[in-house]
Amino acid sequence: MDKLSLLLCMLPFMGAFFLAGVGALVWYFRGRRKASETYGWPATQGTILTSGVKTSEYWDSDTNLTTYTYSPAVTYTYTVMGQRYEGRRIWAQGAPGSNSRRKAERLAARYPEGSQVTVYYNPENPADAVLEQGNASGTWVLLVVGITFVIGSLCILLPLLLALMRP
Repeated sequence: MDKLSLLLCMLPFMGAFFLAGVGALVWYFRGRRKASETYGWPATQGTILTSGVKTSEYWDSDTNLTTYTYSPAVTYTYTVMGQRYEGRRIWAQGAPGSNSRRKAERLAARYPEGSQVTVYYNPENPADAVLEQGNASGTWVLLVVGITFVIGSLCILLPLLLALMRP
């Protein structure tokens, strides 16, 4: 196989990996910015309406295996300037999924139904609220995946491009 054919064969695959990496990095940094903004949000009292664990099922057709992820699922109500709101987010980036049901249960147990909680809300949009300021643990995975995909795809594509440009 000549260099051009190899490059043309690899380009869509590596391009997809590169774009997926860039997407993961954009998602990570936008979420991180939003998470840091929550430190400046005002607080109000809220009440937990529901607390439990959400189970998500993923089926892999290649391996014919089903895997499950678990995340805490919390619903709460709070009032800002006489207006009642309902929220579902624990962190600005949402609740991270885990393959450990026990971990998700421990997180949900921090918010028992009927308990009073502090709710942090966006003063520009009070419907935008969280129970925890900052980042959820586990969001660093997006950073690692993004960097790995971008660097990995460039490490494969750049030598091919350089080899193609050589006489």
